[in-house]
Amino acid sequence: MNMSSYKKAATAAVLGLSLLGGAAAGSAQASSISFKDVSKSYWGYSSIRWGAQNKLITGYPDGTFKPNKAVDGNEFLAMLIRAYHPADLKEGKGTGNWASAYLSYAKKLGWKTASTGAGFTRAEAAVYLANATGHNYSTENSILYLMDQGLIQGKSGLSLAGYQQQDKVTRTEALALIQRLKGKISKLKAVSSTRQSYLGGNIQYRNDKYGFTLKLPKSWADKYEVRDTVGKDGYVSLDFISKAAKKSASGIVFTIGIWPEKVWKADEKEIKGQIPIWQLAGKGGKVYALHTPTDVQVLSDDAKAKKEYDLLFAGVKKLKSTFNFTK
Repeated sequence: MNMSSYKKAATAAVLGLSLLGGAAAGSAQASSISFKDVSKSYWGYSSIRWGAQNKLITGYPDGTFKPNKAVDGNEFLAMLIRAYHPADLKEGKGTGNWASAYLSYAKKLGWKTASTGAGFTRAEAAVYLANATGHNYSTENSILYLMDQGLIQGKSGLSLAGYQQQDKVTRTEALALIQRLKGKISKLKAVSSTRQSYLGGNIQYRNDKYGFTLKLPKSWADKYEVRDTVGKDGYVSLDFISKAAKKSASGIVFTIGIWPEKVWKADEKEIKGQIPIWQLAGKGGKVYALHTPTDVQVLSDDAKAKKEYDLLFAGVKKLKSTFNFTK
């Protein structure tokens, strides 16, 4: 890219000096992360440091980073691709549009191009990240897959609702997402032109009384039942029980617990210290969480019941990201 084209692109996208490192002026600042508006206690400090060290970002001329400024689709794509330094990326040989090389590279890999301008959302980021791992999923399936892989997190809970997919992606969030991906895969992957399905074979559990749904593996059909218990403090326990294992012991595979928000806030630390539990989402003064048993659920001499219980239990970790409110 020649200097005049570069300046034009930088002016239009506020990109050259502030987001992508490399040949831009201010690259000395990329090796330093003493941005005036980023403290070492800031949640995204390590990701920003990683981005600076890998020359994905520099600061603004006034010494700031603007961590909460939104990125656009081209900026996110450029950072994602540049993080991997692909040898076959032909930078600077496009049509004068600084992003053309990255868009062409994404097209070469079969990725589904998101919006290129302002308004880039967490949903679109999820699709790019899933594409980078070699999967052509829908937006929803991309989010579910990435959550299960530990590559993305929800803002208010580990679920589709909690992910808040229509929120914009900030500069810090972009770096954090790409850094996690870089730790997971060593090379960007191409995707098939055929749409894939994640958790494609599933059945929906719907609870209208408490207003939520879960996607259960199709293999669970007719193999579980749900027990609804309400405690004196308003706590609701929905125990998902293996029918086969129930005959030899309690057979609880997992539990959806619904706490009054005040009770959860008061006891959260103690609860998390006692049982394996994941907060899913909150709504209407209630906190929904999924937890697994801490004691033996199947008698050891009942091999058949244990095998069926273990098959159900193996899929529990994927369930937490499929939680969604019905309204």
